[in-house]
Amino acid sequence: MATREQKRRLSETSGSASKRSKDETADNKPLVLLLAPCDGSLEKKCLEDVAVVKHNTDVFDDFCQLSDEDCANAYAILLGHMGHVTEGLIKKCPKLRVVARHGTGVDNVDIDAASKAGVMVCNVPDYGIEEVADTAFSHILSLYRQTTFLYEGLRKGQPLGSYDELVSAAGASHRIRGSTLGLIGLGNIGMAVAIRAKAFGFNVRFYDPFLHDGLEKGLGGVLRVHTVEEVITASDCVSIHCPLTKDNRHVINEKTLKLFKKEAFLVNVSRGGLVDEAALVKALKEGWIAGAALDVQEKEPFTFADSILGEAPNLICTPHAAWYSAESMKEAREGACKPVRCAVTNNDPNGVRNCLNKRQINMDACQARWK
Repeated sequence: MATREQKRRLSETSGSASKRSKDETADNKPLVLLLAPCDGSLEKKCLEDVAVVKHNTDVFDDFCQLSDEDCANAYAILLGHMGHVTEGLIKKCPKLRVVARHGTGVDNVDIDAASKAGVMVCNVPDYGIEEVADTAFSHILSLYRQTTFLYEGLRKGQPLGSYDELVSAAGASHRIRGSTLGLIGLGNIGMAVAIRAKAFGFNVRFYDPFLHDGLEKGLGGVLRVHTVEEVITASDCVSIHCPLTKDNRHVINEKTLKLFKKEAFLVNVSRGGLVDEAALVKALKEGWIAGAALDVQEKEPFTFADSILGEAPNLICTPHAAWYSAESMKEAREGACKPVRCAVTNNDPNGVRNCLNKRQINMDACQARWK
């Protein structure tokens, strides 16, 4: 029979083994790197049962600053809107299965490099649709009714009591009903804007080469055109609702801005790179268009002090905030965790939803990462 001392030692050994087993289980959970300017609490809560979430707050400008050890062990990256997942970072992460964006746009991910390496790139396409559509439409209303510029005039002490003074301050104001709104892109947000616009009495036209013919017939009177030039020349206001790609960068440029009606407006709540800012400033200064509203800029975080946009008249700028509400932020963060959970809990990449590069990904390389 074991002595009391032997039993005590056995109990201690068993307890140590149990503790070590628990520690090893925690340590052996797949590693997920959270690269986003948030507190990380929601992501950790969503994934704590299946992964270790490591929150990195100081590598947004150069993700290759991540340690070699973290990169070597990372199964997934949760990515905010700051910084980039580059080819160099992907090469440092041999176990990486998924990059999941907090949001819809993935222009800060090297899709070609990820696809070649077999890394799935996912987004959250159903978050913040109402918020972005509402913001776009609030900018449209501000331009048509000139409320922002009238407010600024009052704050500056301008006299706005007389007819002439009011015309001088808000001369670009026009009636909405019967006006034509042109949409570049008719995805989830573009359709939401179209529905709002119809309710206000806009005629709506859109350009989107990626949608099949006939889709517009379900939207009740929304007309399709087949070139960017057509939608611009037909519209009294143009609102952009498409992702930024290498093919459509600066789709709004000096050439296309000269096609606008002089009394027309431009709204962009998509990506700053879609608009050539130098050309827009020139257009506003020289009166090619009547006004513009931008929630996104080519250089972000945005300040007027660091941008040529500070020289432009009749311009409204907001700081890439169209997506934001307390509800939409929660949707984006929880939604991005779903493909990550799939990536760390099974060995079948076919179960991952909202994979944007599924058609171009190297499936042999992808399958190798999921073994």
